[in-house]
Amino acid sequence: LNKTHQSIHGIQAFMEVDEILERCGPVDLAIVLVKAPFTEQAAIKAKQLIQPRNGFVLTLQNGVGNRDVLVNK
Repeated sequence: LNKTHQSIHGIQAFMEVDEILERCGPVDLAIVLVKAPFTEQAAIKAKQLIQPRNGFVLTLQNGVGNRDVLVNK
């Protein structure tokens, strides 16, 4: 993906929560795939992105404690 957040072969890359919400609205699924020190920040952003009542956050992280950070945010 390039730095201008443009579509490459049908894939869209976004950097800011506001940009995603503006283009797509709330999403059904947010995927969190960050290093452990960034889990809390990613959880806060994921919560802003998902549908309020039926959205999901999927974590693809390894390590202990990441799930708890996501659940508690």
